[in-house]
Amino acid sequence: MTRKRLRDSELQQRALHIPGCTKEALGKIWAVLRPEDKIKRRTWQRDVQHQQRPASDCMYKLQLPGLEGAQPVMWLSSVPRLLELLADASEVFAQKLLETVRPDPSKIHELVLYFDETTGGNVLAAGTPARACLFYLRVEGAWRGVNRFLPLGMIQAYCVGQVDGSWGALVRCVLESLEQQMLHDGFSLRVRDHTVIMRAKVSRLLADGAAIAAALDHKGGGSLRPCPFCQNACRPSSGLPEADSTGFLVSADCSDPQRFVPQTDAALGRLQKKLQRASLGPKGAFQSAQKAVGYRYNPQGLLAAPTPQLSISGCMLDSMHLYYSQGIASWEVNS
Repeated sequence: MTRKRLRDSELQQRALHIPGCTKEALGKIWAVLRPEDKIKRRTWQRDVQHQQRPASDCMYKLQLPGLEGAQPVMWLSSVPRLLELLADASEVFAQKLLETVRPDPSKIHELVLYFDETTGGNVLAAGTPARACLFYLRVEGAWRGVNRFLPLGMIQAYCVGQVDGSWGALVRCVLESLEQQMLHDGFSLRVRDHTVIMRAKVSRLLADGAAIAAALDHKGGGSLRPCPFCQNACRPSSGLPEADSTGFLVSADCSDPQRFVPQTDAALGRLQKKLQRASLGPKGAFQSAQKAVGYRYNPQGLLAAPTPQLSISGCMLDSMHLYYSQGIASWEVNS
């Protein structure tokens, strides 16, 4: 169905072929066919989408721990400067920001960190240089009516492979860099003609299943323990549930959700300590231990930090990948 302007007679003729098409339904169809007649709501994205700013206006290069001979870097935003730039570029965004921060300057706003891999240009013939991982930030429960995901950072895909500790170390470096911006202690914001104080902290990590597993150094869906969110889920072909006399272990294809035990931060912390001790022993025993629990021990990783800023309780799966892109809906359609 085309979106070009149609004459009334053409629209009515099309509507006659729709069973039970009422006058109200006809109006809705007309609104879809003639979007240029609808009053477009002003948004901050429309204000800033044509304003290109150099990355150095709010971004800085973050040096990452590299493998031997490598010096991987990524671009990361200064959150206060990013908010100020968006407020300067858009009156709508400035108003929403003031409405969020002004009522209670002492409130600590929870931030959601989202990251995903993207490919620029022709995705059917894309090389490694065209792939990049983008990080976004969102203020939880604020700025209703506007797109709340803000551009936080970017790293090219080939640089991720040069990071000592891979994805777990990368996410840890991003979180530690944000912590160094003193967001939790409070920072001053110049919003148009106003100056306000804002406090914030990253409390959630949003990504697809593979990205969550990589950030937490989980071995993935093909391992003996395929689910990072469960303590007792096992691969159906592993034979572990049948060999477990306690009944704790459950096959991942079990239809009873009550039998699955959710993974917790405390249990994951104890597991990391066990893997750390195992890493000091024989190599074969250490590899067997990692295989049995489904997690790797990564000294540079997110979970190996003295006080991990995020663990399994702060991880969420995004709806696009959970339901549609290689998610539940696509699996149901293809099966």
